[in-house]
Parts: sequence; C-alpha cells; structure tokens
Amino acid sequence: MLGHALGVAGISFSDFCILTPGEFAQVCRRHREHEEELERARWERMRLLAAITVQPHCKKKITPEKLLPLPWDKGRGREKEKMKILKESSRERMMEVARRSATRRTDHDQ
Repeated sequence: MLGHALGVAGISFSDFCILTPGEFAQVCRRHREHEEELERARWERMRLLAAITVQPHCKKKITPEKLLPLPWDKGRGREKEKMKILKESSRERMMEVARRSATRRTDHDQ
C-alpha cells in the first residue's frame, strides 16, 4: 500500500500516515478514475484524428464513433436519452411552478 500511495498516487509519507483505510481507498478509487479518464481522452483524440484523416477518402460522411467504436460508446445513447427525459421533466415542472405561481397571484389579488 505504501508503495502505491507514494509511487503511483503521489501522496506524501506524512499524508499517507494520517489517512484512514477508508480514506486511502477513496484516494485510490479517485486516482484510478482519473487515469481512466485520461486514457479515454487519449483514445477519443486518436479516433477523431483518424476520422479527419480518412474522411476525404470516403464518399459518405464518417463519424469517429462509426470509424472506431469504443466500449464506452454504448452508454452514451442511454445518457443522451436520460438527459432528454430530464430536460422534458424539468420543463414540465417549471410549467407547473409557473402555473401555480400565476394561480397564487390571481388568488392573492382578489
């Protein structure tokens, strides 16, 4: 654990000594997530460059996702759908609040 903390995660020895096991686990989890984000960003840049390079030689438009599908692309469609639903439900909630507010103003004015 000490080797990972000092060598990989970049934690100082004094900071490592005051961490609880749970805190150290959180540091390790976040460090792993950060490394995964960096790796994904590298792959995204690579496939964008590949799509830009190949596009002049293709008759149809090609997207980076179609040229080189990556494992995390599958979740994107679901994320977009969730955002659409959230946006629609937010709009509905705002309309309800506006309707209630208007009703309160008219009730209060009378």
